[in-house]
Amino acid sequence: FPVTIRYERIGANEARKALGLVFAVYEGGEIETTREFCDERNGNVYHISEIEGWKELEWQGKQESGYNPIIDLGGYNCRHRLRWVSKEFAAAKRPEVKELFPNVFA
Repeated sequence: FPVTIRYERIGANEARKALGLVFAVYEGGEIETTREFCDERNGNVYHISEIEGWKELEWQGKQESGYNPIIDLGGYNCRHRLRWVSKEFAAAKRPEVKELFPNVFA
């Protein structure tokens, strides 16, 4: 399970780069063992720079070294994924992104 989803995340990241997408929805739902890190992000829209910023955070389950937020998300055995979306979708779901990342909407 964890290896397969990591490959899916890698492929999705390559596709989003080719398409020029910079926003993603953190998705995958909630189960009994969902980490607080994932629960707080589930269903929310993030800019690539915000996702990259997760490298600086600490939580239970995060790899101690080599953490890549796009591939590893919530850490060991994380079932969540990033669904890369258009800037229009991102702005509809999280309107403040227009002010937070004005160069994307210029």
